[in-house]
Amino acid sequence: MTHVGYIVVDCTGLNVNTGSEQTIAGIYAKGIAALDTGKPILAANCNMSGAPCSPVSIVAWKEGTTIIATGHVFRLSITSADKVTVTNLVAG
Repeated sequence: MTHVGYIVVDCTGLNVNTGSEQTIAGIYAKGIAALDTGKPILAANCNMSGAPCSPVSIVAWKEGTTIIATGHVFRLSITSADKVTVTNLVAG
């Protein structure tokens, strides 16, 4: 199977440096669409403490109706209600 190119998911508004739940409108549908392609995924337009981040390659999968995504040192849990919780895997 050949996978050409990356799928870029626009994560505007997502702050990866917070442990609290965030609502990012449409992020679940974007994640499902990206997963359905079978191509590598880049998360773009995230921010860390208010500063823009470069796009990051992520590994993602579905657990029931939740998308789990990991990239760099972060794990994201994305619900079908567009609720996102970010966990720093290094800090705990």
